[in-house]
Amino acid sequence: MSKKLVLLMALIIVLLIGILGVAFKVQRVKASGTIYIRADGSIDPPAPISTVDNVTYTFTDNIYDEIMVERNNIIIDGSGHVLQGSGWGKGFNICNISNVTIKNSNIKGFSYGVYFNSTSINSIFGNNISNNNYGIWLEFSFNNILSRNNITNNDWRGIGLYQSFNNVLSENNISNNKYQGVQLYLSSNTTLFRNVMNGNKYNVDVWGPELGHYMHSIDVSNLVDGKPVYYLLNQKNLLINSSTYQIGYFALINCTDITVSDLTLTNNGQGLLFAYTNNSKIIGNMMTGNDFGIWLESSFNNTLFENDIVSNDYGVWLAFSPDNTLTGNTITNNRYGVWIRSSYNNTLFENDIASNKYGVWLDSSFCNFLIGNSMTNNLYGAWFCASSNNVLSRNNVMKNVCGFQLGLESSYNNTFSENNIVNNKDGIWLLYSSDNKFYHNNVLNNTVQAYNYPSDWSNVWDDGYLLGGNYWSNYAGVDSDYDGIGDTPHVIEGINKDNRPLMGMFYSFDISVGCQVSVISNSTIESFQYFESNATIRMLVSNMTMDQTCGFCRILIPHDPLPPPYNITINNNPVPYNIVYENDTLSILYFSYKHSILEIIITIPESPSFLILLLLMVATFLAVVIYRKLA
Repeated sequence: MSKKLVLLMALIIVLLIGILGVAFKVQRVKASGTIYIRADGSIDPPAPISTVDNVTYTFTDNIYDEIMVERNNIIIDGSGHVLQGSGWGKGFNICNISNVTIKNSNIKGFSYGVYFNSTSINSIFGNNISNNNYGIWLEFSFNNILSRNNITNNDWRGIGLYQSFNNVLSENNISNNKYQGVQLYLSSNTTLFRNVMNGNKYNVDVWGPELGHYMHSIDVSNLVDGKPVYYLLNQKNLLINSSTYQIGYFALINCTDITVSDLTLTNNGQGLLFAYTNNSKIIGNMMTGNDFGIWLESSFNNTLFENDIVSNDYGVWLAFSPDNTLTGNTITNNRYGVWIRSSYNNTLFENDIASNKYGVWLDSSFCNFLIGNSMTNNLYGAWFCASSNNVLSRNNVMKNVCGFQLGLESSYNNTFSENNIVNNKDGIWLLYSSDNKFYHNNVLNNTVQAYNYPSDWSNVWDDGYLLGGNYWSNYAGVDSDYDGIGDTPHVIEGINKDNRPLMGMFYSFDISVGCQVSVISNSTIESFQYFESNATIRMLVSNMTMDQTCGFCRILIPHDPLPPPYNITINNNPVPYNIVYENDTLSILYFSYKHSILEIIITIPESPSFLILLLLMVATFLAVVIYRKLA
């Protein structure tokens, strides 16, 4: 290669490097650190911002630093240029000043695109705010206007208001933000109109503990994923259903006697928000893909019935909300199935609570009732934190990592009875919790049946001899006196022990309102029937295992409506029984049998009615004769 050619190539490379360097310098104008618009109107350090009157400041090029505004009563016009960060900091940082307008800017790459703190009477107008952590954030700020901005593709929130009031959000496009579109947190009197919110993980999110935190003016001109927002205040006696309403976001604030049915509510901070709303019904709705499926804040006497609450972060949230009833709901694949916080006298009845991280979380709550629920395949079936005097009964708690856990903060005086705690890794796990009572539970085949730490924190594991304790599948004791109760205690941990372990599983059957027949048996009770017409109990029992040859039943029978004496037959053959205990109100009977599939009948012997009738007739005849002789 000739020297001339080499020299020519070298010259070309130098020229290209120079051209690229110039291009780079033209593209990226950078000041040295944060740019300040000082209180006196100066720009420090110098930056591509021009002003002739210290009122209107106009970008003349792209800027790659934060801008801190210290001057009141100004307009900042980005003139279509970019304000670009490096992934942190605040694009426009405005604190303790007022009457600043920011317009026509492309703001991206900051922790906060626009940050207001303790400011008022400002405007953010006509900006493109994208690829920040927060698009716009207001805290302790009031009387500001955010209008006609495109707030998109931010990593956390599009617009967030914290402890701010009397602000207006209008005609903004708030789309495809990775977490929340708009969040109003501990804020009040916000006005939203003609905003479009699409494709955010959670489009709208409103929350706080006080009624004022929910008092906003949000009308149906706002659209969430193409459907109107219904944010209803102070309403009564409404019926809301899918045949009359298509709803993008739904909130009921300070309302009463509302029925909400057959809606599908998705992709919001709350699928359905009840705040200070009472005596209402939520029936047959689908809540999915929300941060909170159903949120009840300071709301009482509401009924949630047969809703599907699936794949939310929180399924149902009850905070400071008493006297609500959840029945027949499917609550699955949420992080928290039901969270009850600082609430009392709520009833969860026959809900399917499955495949959540936490099935039910009781947080600083008392006197709630969890009855007949299925809690399966959760990380925790139910977790108690600083909660007391709650009742859990007749729940099926199966295939969880932990069935019941009490801990984190001490929980006490809770009662667990008649639950099936089966095939969990840990059945019952108590940490720094005492005076809780467990009886008539079937604790079967858990890797750890029960754990009590510290071991000298005492809990109660039986209800005395008359009613007995729990059935433990790993209990190795015997029943030499044939009463259905083990002769030796079942030790849990340290001083904690079940003094009356059951020799068979516990079953309870309702025969009338408030009246049960309970059975302790080492047989499988395949069916139980009560015939009121002739005061008869019929049970079908079978052996639990193939090699089981003998079975027993210990049965508690209330005298009302089944007074003694009793006849017991097995496959139509009378069998003897022992009376374990009897008083004026109940009898406890024990009998045993050789095993197969057996029909057990318990009846009250029929009275000889013909003899009673004859005696009555004789008595009447004698009375008449005596009366005539005396007459």
